[in-house]
Amino acid sequence: MMCDKETYSFPLFGQIIDVRLEYEIYSSNHSLAVLLKCGDEFEEDFGYITVNLEPTGTLPFGEQFLDVNNYPQIAEWLEENQLAQPVGRVVTNGYVCYPLYKFKIPRDSL
Repeated sequence: MMCDKETYSFPLFGQIIDVRLEYEIYSSNHSLAVLLKCGDEFEEDFGYITVNLEPTGTLPFGEQFLDVNNYPQIAEWLEENQLAQPVGRVVTNGYVCYPLYKFKIPRDSL
């Protein structure tokens, strides 16, 4: 589990909270999982901003679908902070269209 040591401001319910990104691996298929951490010393889990929609090994390194269902502003926020960029692929699951994003993480970090 690798943590981005930079702190970012994240808008939430009319407030701004400080967060950090933590990169993990989903155990079910070993693809990227991205978690926002907050609180004192960034020890609290704010939530996973990615969703695991692909079978094992189908996504390139650093790519994952964004959880726009629970975090509607996440794509814009990631792009504004230059943390990830859209790949151009979307998967629909239920009534939600999840965009695929490429995160800027070092290849040897996971």
